[in-house]
Amino acid sequence: MNVESKGTGVVERRLPTLFWAVSAAVFVSRLGSMAMRFAVPWIMLQNGIDAENVLMTMAAQAAPNVVSPWLGWLVDRFDRRRVMTVSEVSQALLVLISIPMLQGGHPLPVAGVLLLLGCGGVVSGLASDYGLIPLVITDERQLPLANSRYVALSQGAFLAGPAIGGVLVAADGANWILYGNAVSFLGSAAVSALLPRPAARAARGQGGVLLALRWLLAHRKIRTITLVLACYNLGVGAAQVYLAVQAESRWGWSSSALGVVLGVAGVSGMAGAWSAGRIWAAESYGRRIQLWLLICGVGAVAVGLGAVPWVVLPGYVLLMFAEGAVNVTSQVMRQMEIAPALAGRVNALIRCVVLGASPLSSLVVGFAMKSGTAVLHGLPIAVFTVLAGVALAMARRGEKGS
Repeated sequence: MNVESKGTGVVERRLPTLFWAVSAAVFVSRLGSMAMRFAVPWIMLQNGIDAENVLMTMAAQAAPNVVSPWLGWLVDRFDRRRVMTVSEVSQALLVLISIPMLQGGHPLPVAGVLLLLGCGGVVSGLASDYGLIPLVITDERQLPLANSRYVALSQGAFLAGPAIGGVLVAADGANWILYGNAVSFLGSAAVSALLPRPAARAARGQGGVLLALRWLLAHRKIRTITLVLACYNLGVGAAQVYLAVQAESRWGWSSSALGVVLGVAGVSGMAGAWSAGRIWAAESYGRRIQLWLLICGVGAVAVGLGAVPWVVLPGYVLLMFAEGAVNVTSQVMRQMEIAPALAGRVNALIRCVVLGASPLSSLVVGFAMKSGTAVLHGLPIAVFTVLAGVALAMARRGEKGS
C-alpha cells in the first residue's frame, strides 16, 4: 500500500454510526480521567500528604510510557475489542479502590493504583487509536476525516476535564469525580464489548518488542516521522511550562489570565485537528506533515524568542493549531502503513520515543533559563521545532516518489 499516493474518487463525508459511538465513549472516558487527574492531588493535599509526595505520586501515572512497547505486545496478542473492554473495566475497579486509599493519607498505595491506571490508559489508548478506529472505518479514504474528528474530541476531553474537575472540587464534590470516572470507564467498556466482530479475524501478533523495533528500523518513512516528531517534542514539550513561567515571573499575570490563554490554545488545537482532514487534502501525508511543521516552526519561534505577550501568545495559539493537525496526519499515516498485527507494538514503540522527548525538553529549557541572557531562555523551543521541519524536508527530498 502506497501511503504517499494521492487519493482518487469521491470520499463519503458521512462517518459510520459505530465510529461516533467509539469516539463518544473514548471522549467520556478521557474526560473522566482528566477530571480525576485534577482532583487526586487536591484530595491528597487535603488528607495531609505534603506537596513533594503528591508530585512523586502523580508521576507514577506517567511511568508506564517507559514500558509501553511491552503493553503494545498485549494489544497485538488479543482481540482489540476485548483488550479495550478488560482495560476499561479494570480501570473502573482501580478508581473505586483508590477512593478509600486517598482518604488514608498514605501516598505509596495511591502511587501503586495510579501506576496500574497509567498502564490501563496506555493499553486503552493503543487499542482504540490503532485498533477500534480502523475497525469501524471500512473505507480507508475516510481515515483522515475520521481521525481529525476523533483527535479533536480527545483534545476536547483534555481541555474540558480539568475545568469540570475544578468546578466539582470547588463545590466539595471531589469524590463524585472519582465515581463519575469509574462510570465513564464502564460506559466505554460497554461500547467496545458491543462492537461487531471484524469480518476477517486479524492475525495475532507474534514475536516481541524486538520484532517491532526491526520493523520500525526497516521502514524509512515511519522511522523518519518518528525521529522528526521526537525532535519536535524536544523543543515544544516544555512550551506550556515555559509560557506559565513567563506569565508569572516576567509579565505578572494571574493564574486565571493564564488559564484563559491556555484554554484558547486548547480550542485552537481542537480546531487544527478538526480541519486537518480538509486542508491540503490533495497532498501526500508526508508533504502535509512537512507543511504543518513549517507552521509549527513559525509559532515556536514566536514563543521562544518573542519575549513580549503580544508576540508569544499568538505564536502559541498558532503552534497548537498546527500541532493538532500534525497529530491527526501522522496518526492516519501510521494506521495505513503499519500492519494490523504489529500496530500495538510498533505504535507503542513510537509513542515511547516521541513522548520520551518531552521530559528532556524541560531539562533543556531549564538549562537555557539558567543562562543570564533572557532572550535565550526559550531558544531551544524555537531551534528544535524548526530543526524538525528542516530534517523532514531534507529526508523527503532524498526519497523518490514522496
